[in-house]
Amino acid sequence: MRSNFFVITGPSGVGKDSVITSLKKKMPQLVSVITTTTREMRDGETQGNPYKFISREEFESKIKKNDFLEWANVYGNLYGSEFTEIERVKALEMPALFKIDIQGARALKKNIDGIFVIFIAPQDQETLARWVYGRGKDPLIDMARRIETAKHELADISEWDAVVVNEENKLEQTVEKVYEVMKSIINQ
Repeated sequence: MRSNFFVITGPSGVGKDSVITSLKKKMPQLVSVITTTTREMRDGETQGNPYKFISREEFESKIKKNDFLEWANVYGNLYGSEFTEIERVKALEMPALFKIDIQGARALKKNIDGIFVIFIAPQDQETLARWVYGRGKDPLIDMARRIETAKHELADISEWDAVVVNEENKLEQTVEKVYEVMKSIINQ
């Protein structure tokens, strides 16, 4: 199955951002699909990098106008893929990458023919818990909820096109595996 649309998904804290950052160095032609969110901007983020940040009211207005191919409430914040963004990326005719949660990945799989989903999995749940708590980006109750959600997300990974394990201290190997999967799909 040849594809130019890819999804990187997996549990919160598994290292999706680290994988994507390194992957873009190996594949400079890779275009990111910018997700729209109501989440607050964090240190080091800017408008459009890595998200389009808007108010909840504006997001809800876009829902009513059917501006999203898919959208989801993730830990109290809204995230969605706008049709205009998908069209922008399609027009570039380059390999495109969505970084999206499990709900969004399922919706994209239903709505975009030929999309290829790569699930990034932790080596085990203990390591994932250490990574989530070690990030320190969220209140403790949110971190505990993310760990609980991850258990469910890891229970049925057979629905994804490829699964790559992100082992602790082996980011380069993880990135290489994702790169090889994507390269083989693009070259089919």
